[in-house]
Amino acid sequence: MKTYKFSIPVVGLAVIGLLLFHPAARVVKANGCTASTIGGIYGFAYDGLGTSSRNVPRIGAFVPVAAAGTFSFDGAGAVSRAFTFSFAGEIITGVSDSGTYTVSSDCTGIATFPNARETFNLVIVSAGNEIKFILAAPGDVVAGSMTKQGS
Repeated sequence: MKTYKFSIPVVGLAVIGLLLFHPAARVVKANGCTASTIGGIYGFAYDGLGTSSRNVPRIGAFVPVAAAGTFSFDGAGAVSRAFTFSFAGEIITGVSDSGTYTVSSDCTGIATFPNARETFNLVIVSAGNEIKFILAAPGDVVAGSMTKQGS
């Protein structure tokens, strides 16, 4: 029986080559996200607790908040939204504004609305059909989700 001797560097290079050029490695790269992954209109809803200096009903030190409406992502970094907002039970309709967004290849992102001084941290799931998010503002505890609307 013939025996083969391989050096550790040769075997190491072969393993690295398989990892880099194996079809499964390309699948991970192909499934990454970009701004265009979330191009389209999403229905959303969120609720949580915020802070306010106004004299309004509270839960401890916090004010209950909720919203429902749409986010429209253009696929290139611009976002707009239109929604109804509940602030401590006061209903505010016809709210709308616009901002910008970025998406990382790991399918996380950030949407910023400068006029409202709000930033949302995003996690894109289900190939861009759903987005989970939190409002990234000190003193606020708000989370929600968005679902892509049919085209």
